[in-house]
Amino acid sequence: MMIGFEDQLWIALDVLIACILGGVIGFERESKNKPAGLRTHMLIAGSAALIVTLGVHVT
Repeated sequence: MMIGFEDQLWIALDVLIACILGGVIGFERESKNKPAGLRTHMLIAGSAALIVTLGVHVT
């Protein structure tokens, strides 16, 4: 099953929003010198959003 161009744009938007929100959380943690800062939270949030949205669109 092929995912259409419009669906790809929505998936990219979901991942981008998740990365931004994960970055906000990571920035707050990084400013308090805690482990797992900005890049880690952006990566985890973005990949989780990608896995979930692809799971929804593929099935």
